[in-house]
Amino acid sequence: MPERGVMKAPKGHCTKWWPAPVNREFAMNSTVITPGVHLDQSRPIHFVGIGGCSMSGLALMLHHGGHIVTGSDRVSGPNTETVATAGITVTIGHRADNVPQDAQLVVVTSAAVDPGNPELARARETDVSVVDRAALLGMMSEAAEQRIAIAGTSGKTTTTSLVGRMILACELDPTIAVGTRAGDFTDGGNFRLGEGPFVTEACEYHEAFRFLEPDAAVVLNVYHDHGDFFTEGIRTIEEAFARFVARTRPGGLVVVGADCPRARLLEVPAAVRRVSVGFAADADYRIGDVVWKAGRASFSIGGPGRRRVRLDPALPGRHNILNVAAAFALASELDLPLEKAVPALNGFTGAPRRLEYQGNADGIAVWDDLACSTGEATATMEAVRGLAQGGRITVVLRPNSFSRVRDNFAEYAGVFTTTEHVIVTDIFPGRDTETFGQHARDLVANMAAKGRDVVYVPDLNGRPDRERIFDLLNARLESGDILVTLGPVDLAGLAADYRQRRTSRWWNEEDFTA
Repeated sequence: MPERGVMKAPKGHCTKWWPAPVNREFAMNSTVITPGVHLDQSRPIHFVGIGGCSMSGLALMLHHGGHIVTGSDRVSGPNTETVATAGITVTIGHRADNVPQDAQLVVVTSAAVDPGNPELARARETDVSVVDRAALLGMMSEAAEQRIAIAGTSGKTTTTSLVGRMILACELDPTIAVGTRAGDFTDGGNFRLGEGPFVTEACEYHEAFRFLEPDAAVVLNVYHDHGDFFTEGIRTIEEAFARFVARTRPGGLVVVGADCPRARLLEVPAAVRRVSVGFAADADYRIGDVVWKAGRASFSIGGPGRRRVRLDPALPGRHNILNVAAAFALASELDLPLEKAVPALNGFTGAPRRLEYQGNADGIAVWDDLACSTGEATATMEAVRGLAQGGRITVVLRPNSFSRVRDNFAEYAGVFTTTEHVIVTDIFPGRDTETFGQHARDLVANMAAKGRDVVYVPDLNGRPDRERIFDLLNARLESGDILVTLGPVDLAGLAADYRQRRTSRWWNEEDFTA
């Protein structure tokens, strides 16, 4: 087995992308290709869909690295505002003339771009190279001496945030690319630019992580999701993760979740060492001595030949024990100073919209979570039950994508077995262009048949009907209860808005008994 390597700050400088030509062809679909690219700082790089979470981060990294960056998106939002404030020219609406005449590169998200997009068409007409954002991320990571990639069907964003914060606390000046606006350790968004290790979230959707060649990889779990892309079921997902792990560089490290059968069965290259982490009795880094208090847990953990250390993380829920433990195992194997790493792990309070506390209103604790899949929703609700301390739980659910509802229809009822009330909106289509015969009314009927107290609230003008939802919440919630909003981007802010209204008594007092 390869020996442990000490993590150190590299000699290179991560802001100097591609000092020499990158002679690599990545296989892509017929719409988007990635030729060998040599970027210079005198010609613009244009992002189509710059408001995307990953796209905005990459754009900002290049901008702060000295490149000329422009971008466009269909609508404005927090990410477009962030990049515009940083000095990047952003245009709302897609038009051919958004692409600068002297552009050297057009960046797209192949999973989201319309093949008929006028900016993509202009790039083809003018022979401007087109690169997928995942390939761009991979090429940018190559500038770093050490690369760390965090993968898994769920838990990626939280664990990447944990690892980034931990390495920053160890004074290694990391570059961090994460799938959310990560707060105190990023440069105003979802990235941090540094001169040390390159830490990135590694996404399985459209096998985006195929462009990464990490020195250290983490695979938290592997289960079925993204049925719109992995159309042949779990086998294709397993194969994608196997290919990701196989790209770990010689002498590197792979950390796998010991409690996930599919993750622990992943084979690593002969020149790569492998460690497992989890509650399982045979885990190399075994979690033990768990003490729960108000939904949060302290625990001990230690690896082969290493002393056991006690962690007391701020993050709630069993799933976050696994996330923190994976980050700790990585720190231990890379010989990071634990006296700096452990406080950083304990002090992390969470990524935005990952069971994010919104505050208290009239004795009601209000939480918000993205929970794209039923697997993530199950983990969230398990954590919420611990936080509730016997209090009643009300959930506002916006199911995320017709394909996910199709693939997990029966599972939704099981997610909310100990939830007192569930309010379900229409299904958020996401990337789906067809409904697959799914409707929220059917989901509600199935949940009701299994004994759930559930009500359907149709959308208003394509968005959740907040006023109707607030009326229902007023009639159900009382002091000591917990409110959780679960759903994608257009549900964001609902929990905070409700808390603010309830606190300010914006409505009439009689509304509380409507």
